[in-house]
Amino acid sequence: MDNDTNQQILQELRKLRKTSQWTSAAAVLALLAICIWAFIRVPPRRSDPWSSISAAMHQYDYRKALKLTQEFLAAHPDDYYAHGYLGYIYLQMDDLAHAEEEYSRSYELWPSEDTQKHLETVRKRKQSEASKQK
Repeated sequence: MDNDTNQQILQELRKLRKTSQWTSAAAVLALLAICIWAFIRVPPRRSDPWSSISAAMHQYDYRKALKLTQEFLAAHPDDYYAHGYLGYIYLQMDDLAHAEEEYSRSYELWPSEDTQKHLETVRKRKQSEASKQK
């Protein structure tokens, strides 16, 4: 091959390299635009009410946990888990009468061994406290 042919080939390769660089840059920008569009289009998630209740419990803010659980139960009155959780909150607040009531309601809605054990624990504690007062 002569020198002119080599120069032509080199010139064509340089053009091809520039075109390839522009194509790669355009592809990266397009991918970035798609990612941004997808991020913007995703609707915001509603927070899970249990995460707020659990956070209040971890902070020992039983009044807040009580309020949030009662609000949840107003919208979902037959949620056995919420009644059981409310029983637990009342138990932590030493309100044994309400704890027994909520554990009983939870057991009515979904009879489970765990709920029955919690209910028995509350009843034994009530009996123990009643006998101490005599």
